[in-house]
Amino acid sequence: MEKYRESLDKIVNSVDCKEARAFAEKIYTHCEQQLLKPNLTEGKKYYNLKTKDITLEALNKLKQCN
Repeated sequence: MEKYRESLDKIVNSVDCKEARAFAEKIYTHCEQQLLKPNLTEGKKYYNLKTKDITLEALNKLKQCN
């Protein structure tokens, strides 16, 4: 998950703010949709929860651009 965090941080710091926010929102929404699936394995639940948490951190850094 650290590689994902590093990759997302690079996007947050190098891509236009609005584009980075749209990208992160897309990932966050995808994770939420995955977590609604009833037959998700524990591994996939963990992966989607962690990805969602890391993406939320990035979205919080991007709050200033709407």
